[in-house]
Amino acid sequence: MCSIAAPNTASGVRALVAVADGMGGHQGGEVASNLAIEGVVEHLGKNSGVDLLGSERSETLAGIIHQIHEHVRSRSNTPETMGMGTTLSIAVIGDENVLIGHVGDSRIYRARDGNLTQLTEDHSWVAEEVRRGNLTPEQAEDHPRRNLITQAIGVTPVIEPMVAEFDLAIGDKILLCSDGLHGLVSDEDILETVEGASPQTAVEALVEKANAAGGPDNVTAVLANAVSPSDDPGQDDVSEADTICLTARRRSLPVRFLSSLLKLPSRLFRGLRRN
Repeated sequence: MCSIAAPNTASGVRALVAVADGMGGHQGGEVASNLAIEGVVEHLGKNSGVDLLGSERSETLAGIIHQIHEHVRSRSNTPETMGMGTTLSIAVIGDENVLIGHVGDSRIYRARDGNLTQLTEDHSWVAEEVRRGNLTPEQAEDHPRRNLITQAIGVTPVIEPMVAEFDLAIGDKILLCSDGLHGLVSDEDILETVEGASPQTAVEALVEKANAAGGPDNVTAVLANAVSPSDDPGQDDVSEADTICLTARRRSLPVRFLSSLLKLPSRLFRGLRRN
């Protein structure tokens, strides 16, 4: 995963957060997720020259995701990486909006005023059957095909990324997470956890809840809070040292929590990630 704050982002971007959950074996999945995150930084970092202020920003983000997809596919040429792939969920945070790009079954949520909204649509067999009306959400939770993904970076020959824009207000919380979390922790529990605690405490609690549920999968979560700059008057600048870019690791490795408190021109961005 990665988290980058201005001025180390593309023009018009106040903060950038992404989660990639690899698949295709431990080694292949790790390679694919690493390549995806490297692509996000390359194409949306401060030296990318990308314009996300214009009217075609959605098309620009979709194009970047397609480039990352083709790059990962081009690297699937060894016995260790054959068939590797990854989910990819990106949140591009502006002054008063968040632009999301998404492929796979990781998720982006927005918590606001006691409500948790899933901003992404799962690219999975059961989710598509629910949207068609062939399954109920309750049936999808326990369906034997619930882990079957219909789109993934580097795997499926063609992808159709979901790209959408949502408003962002002070007090909102943006959560990016892998299915290792949302597949085991209910939306109600997620909302209660992120609303009642600091980012570090909230993400730590979410990972603990997923582990307690016995999940065998990776657990990756990033929580960003949009708060007033007056909430932390001592933080005035964002330096190179404040930029954090980490690759998600398997949950079986030692857990280390790292938090950042970064002041933006019109927002204070707080991020926590697990690696």
